[in-house]
Formats: sequence, structure tokens, C-alpha cells
Amino acid sequence: MWPAVRDGAVVEVTPCPAGCLRTGDLGAYVSARDRLVVHRVVGATRTTVLFAGDTLAGGDPPVGLDRVLGRAAVVSQPPLHPAWPRAWHLRLLAHHGIAWLRDGLRRRD
Repeated sequence: MWPAVRDGAVVEVTPCPAGCLRTGDLGAYVSARDRLVVHRVVGATRTTVLFAGDTLAGGDPPVGLDRVLGRAAVVSQPPLHPAWPRAWHLRLLAHHGIAWLRDGLRRRD
């Protein structure tokens, strides 16, 4: 759920019926593998709720109403620590930048 919920975040789950969850809410449910999942609600039917992680390409499988625990809220999160580029990042960027320029010059000729 990054960036809304980062690793190490403390999340509080308030029990509520699945029908109380609205599209865009953070919700918690128990997965088919009996794991706690906190994802965003993206839709609902009469018998299921549809969840998806913020950065996932696809949604989760439909979740039965009996597996929904309630609404989730972030209580606290660790601070973000920006990562400075490493030397190999810069070398890679320079390599691709030079290749891009070289290809552009060849196309002009």
C-alpha cells in the first residue's frame, strides 16, 4: 500500500460491516491464506467487496463479506528516508544518456 501505508506503519482496524465501506476507504480483510490484508476498496457487489493495492496493476480476488474485518486507518508511520543515488545509478544514467544522444545524432544524418 506504499505510499499511503509504508512498511512498519501501525494500522488500526475498526470493525464494521462490509456494507459500511465505501470506494476509496482503506479496508482490512482476511485472505484465502488466512493473512491480514489492508488494501483500498475499489468496488462492491451484494456478496463481495473488491480491494486493490495502490501500486498494484490488478485488483485482489473478490472478498466475501464474511472475510471483511472493517475500516483501516493509519495510526503512525515511520518517516520517509530519501535515498541518494548510488554511483552505479549515475553510471547507468550516463551510459543510457550517451546512447540516447548517439542514436539521435545517427538519425539526423
